[in-house]
Amino acid sequence: MWSWVGEWLRGLLVVVLLGNLAEWLLPRSDLRRYAGLVVGLFMLWVMVEPLVAGWQKLEQLKVNPLLPALNPSALSTDTLVAREQTQEVEAFMKTLPGVSACSVTRSGSRFRVAVTLSKPLPSNQLTEFAQLAVAVATGGASQDVQVVVTNLAPGAKGSS
Repeated sequence: MWSWVGEWLRGLLVVVLLGNLAEWLLPRSDLRRYAGLVVGLFMLWVMVEPLVAGWQKLEQLKVNPLLPALNPSALSTDTLVAREQTQEVEAFMKTLPGVSACSVTRSGSRFRVAVTLSKPLPSNQLTEFAQLAVAVATGGASQDVQVVVTNLAPGAKGSS
């Protein structure tokens, strides 16, 4: 966080120095007054821009950080963690050569991993890989994993 504040202050300092240099170089006239106005507006923009960027990031999250208890569409932390874990397992399973698609559902501590194969894979390899994916996603917590092969490529075997 401090590096962000340092960069913000550095940018503000550069604007102030350049503005003073511009005012110093301009002759005493109405132009100098307008240059001061422009520099002042630019300084205001440099100060407010990080707040606008932070607000936009909050809008992307689509979660009201000020009133989460009163927001019925806000998801609980447990729900968000469970969703993230199932997405991690899906992504991890798709890295296994031969898995063309994967769908993961979760009920409590039980994971159901449905895979679509593009080439034959041994069922014990799929089960071990799914268990490893769940262990990585849950931080090593013991979970019940069921692997279901939904669509087999010609010549592929196995379901566990």
